[in-house]
Amino acid sequence: RRCHILVNSHVVLPWQHLGMYTPEQAEWLQHVDSKHCMYELQIVDDQGGVLVSSSAGAVRRAPGSRDLAAMYLLNESLFHDTLTDKGVQLLTPDLNHDLTP
Repeated sequence: RRCHILVNSHVVLPWQHLGMYTPEQAEWLQHVDSKHCMYELQIVDDQGGVLVSSSAGAVRRAPGSRDLAAMYLLNESLFHDTLTDKGVQLLTPDLNHDLTP
């Protein structure tokens, strides 16, 4: 099973979207890349309590000019099982592009 978390690419890979930032921000971001970043995803309930937390092992940008990226979780089985046990409905989208790293 693969749990893909879809996110805005300009948020998790900002150095690939320098034109979306101010010149001052872009100047700083051009020196950043994936080796400078760590990603963790937390799903919280309505009161802000953490339902599940997982680190991402990879983040990949979708092909083309879409502002879309996929995060791949290191502990996807625990993430999936915990959310399913708590009644969270997980979607299985029909993607036209393979985002597998």
